[in-house]
Amino acid sequence: MTITIRQNLNKNGLVHIFCFLILFSLLSGCSSVKVSRATEDEPTDLSGAWNDTDSRLVSEHMINDLLHHGWMNEFRFKHDRNPVITIGKILNKTTEHIATQTFTNDIELALIRSNRVDLTASGKARTEVRKEKEDYQTHSQHPAGTRITVETQADFILRGEIHSVEDQLKDTKVVTYQIDLELLTLENNEKIWISQKKIKKIIEKPTLGW
Repeated sequence: MTITIRQNLNKNGLVHIFCFLILFSLLSGCSSVKVSRATEDEPTDLSGAWNDTDSRLVSEHMINDLLHHGWMNEFRFKHDRNPVITIGKILNKTTEHIATQTFTNDIELALIRSNRVDLTASGKARTEVRKEKEDYQTHSQHPAGTRITVETQADFILRGEIHSVEDQLKDTKVVTYQIDLELLTLENNEKIWISQKKIKKIIEKPTLGW
């Protein structure tokens, strides 16, 4: 009887010690925060999901293809000026949250830096500018003869979609992102340029991690 009680006490003691060690480990992990900085161009992949690196690299690659396509030289030869482009919607067709506005901003940045096209505001931004113009004309005091210039009309609209396909076997998952962009004329909706870019990511995690 005494031996049994001692064994139970020993077991209970081991359980308490084990629980204490787990709790101590968890508290230690929560109490320490490590922060490190990375450069803007340094690729970072923590979860395998779409991130800012994907957005920047894809936008640069696809806009480079856009600017060196045959339509560009043809337009310049015919009109003797830069084409004017407005950015339409970039739709997220994946199952994950993607900040499409960030991707749109990266596209606009790549276009502006090229100096080969003129970019005009689109959608909500254009509406805000119109309201500011109306307010300026109504309430501001400006020299006689000063007028608000008319909006620059776009020649083309750039729009696109982001898709993803997932394939998983045990603890390995492959995610393929497909980005489709197209450039259309606003005059007759003719597609003059189409491009597609794919990114494939292999993500390995413990089985319980999914």
